[in-house]
Amino acid sequence: YEFGDAAWRFRFMMTEETGWGLSWNSARPADFVGITTGGTYYGIIFSTNRHIVVTRRILDTSYQRVFPEGSGKGNLTDKVLILETNIWHYMEISTFQGRFQIWLDGENIVDVQDDVPLPPGGFSIGKGDSGIMYFDAISVCGLSAPLLSIPVPVPVMP
Repeated sequence: YEFGDAAWRFRFMMTEETGWGLSWNSARPADFVGITTGGTYYGIIFSTNRHIVVTRRILDTSYQRVFPEGSGKGNLTDKVLILETNIWHYMEISTFQGRFQIWLDGENIVDVQDDVPLPPGGFSIGKGDSGIMYFDAISVCGLSAPLLSIPVPVPVMP
């Protein structure tokens, strides 16, 4: 499935500190800002050095990164973020008319505007490089207005 303006919500837990990521608006090859792409996507990378990086990737047909005029240079934000292990976290990601907002456990941690938003696409979750990752209650819905965050659901004991 491909989603344009949408909200993704899910719970996750990791058993040890690890690097992992996810992507959204992962689109297949298409014409985008005057080039034929091999794919495009936005991604969040949680790294073991305790940073969250929100990336924007445009790949040519050889799957090399390209930077078309006005599209930015890759990273939309980089923040220090310490995730606790062995507890459930709740994340919301919204994409609306090029504005990205990310909430973690009810706190807005990213709010950034992309002036050349990527085309609609799917959602994927990457695995960590150690430990076990759990995901629960994954949902997606289309947006016709900016997202209003919902209260953090009461976590279920693992």
